[in-house]
Amino acid sequence: MKFECFCIDEGCKKSNFYQSRNISEVWNFVVERKSLYPEVLVLNDKEEVVIHAKNGWIDYPKRWSVLDLEHTFLKNRKSEFHANEFLNAAQGLGFLLDGNAPQSIQEVDSLIMSLYVD
Repeated sequence: MKFECFCIDEGCKKSNFYQSRNISEVWNFVVERKSLYPEVLVLNDKEEVVIHAKNGWIDYPKRWSVLDLEHTFLKNRKSEFHANEFLNAAQGLGFLLDGNAPQSIQEVDSLIMSLYVD
């Protein structure tokens, strides 16, 4: 699957598109540009919107929510893990953990892997 990524400026003008087949590259494109442009759009090869960022907020499918958690808590983790911070982030992305936040990075890793499977 290929993705076409666009930035839309204040004048509602689309930028030249960036094309990629790599989900991580697309994710980085959106994260880097969502605060620089009023809107960022990502379309799949059927020209369906799969990600829409507007005014810094991202609307994306569950898979991208899982990537967000993985990016924040595993790949760019701080030296110290805070269970409540993870719980708030996960719930903010729509994952209901019933107040049972993982208590370690190992538990986060295991949980994130299970979310990819669901």
